[in-house]
Amino acid sequence: MKLSKMNWLLAVGAVGLLASNVACGGGTEGTGMAGTSGAGTTGSGGSTGGTGGGQTPRVSYTFNTDKEGWGLSTYVDTNYTNLGAATDPDSGVSLDGGMIPTLEWNSTDGDPSPGSIKVSCTFTGFKQYVDPGINLMTDADLSGTHNYVRARIRLVSGTFPSGGVQFHISTGRSGPSSYVYGSAPFINSSSLALGTWITITLDTSTIPQPTDGRKFDPTMVVQIGVQFTTGDPYEGGVPAFGPAAFEIDTVQG
Repeated sequence: MKLSKMNWLLAVGAVGLLASNVACGGGTEGTGMAGTSGAGTTGSGGSTGGTGGGQTPRVSYTFNTDKEGWGLSTYVDTNYTNLGAATDPDSGVSLDGGMIPTLEWNSTDGDPSPGSIKVSCTFTGFKQYVDPGINLMTDADLSGTHNYVRARIRLVSGTFPSGGVQFHISTGRSGPSSYVYGSAPFINSSSLALGTWITITLDTSTIPQPTDGRKFDPTMVVQIGVQFTTGDPYEGGVPAFGPAAFEIDTVQG
């Protein structure tokens, strides 16, 4: 896989995306995402669940009553099409009549309990993505015994024939090491069976340090996101892209 860079959410920073023939990349600068009032370091379910060892999570988004500050990235990407940018009327991004993606709270679906966020979009080709996430109001320490960040996701309707999922975080709020990107291994779209919840995991202890002198610091996590992308073109024709809806629940670390 190759590593490309983009800025994500409400701050300008260096953010990267793992890319391969099934992943997407990004540009070098941009601005925020819609609807990120933030839920601090815990969501409404902050005292429940755990990080795998029975301990209280330092970040927890269970979406029991609302979206808990999550929104779609509106970054205007010059290399790939961020469908979420079309939700910002000032972005200048048009989907040529296609469906503008939405991020809604779902009160009935969820895992392990009702309440989740639902991302709906229409993919029309390769090199497209939607990137729901949260800009934390307070830095979170996801190192040491809290190095594992987990989320539950599923394809709830439509098709996802190509590409996959990139679970990612950024660390640092200011200075030369602000918004340094790190991600979990890329998950192919074939891993998402229609209607089936799966767990995705990011281990902050395995994130490599940037080669440009900046520092990825898991004690200062400022952003968390889950990107769904159609990936780069590959030989064998164009899959039957179309409407797709994904759900996210129980993001904890």
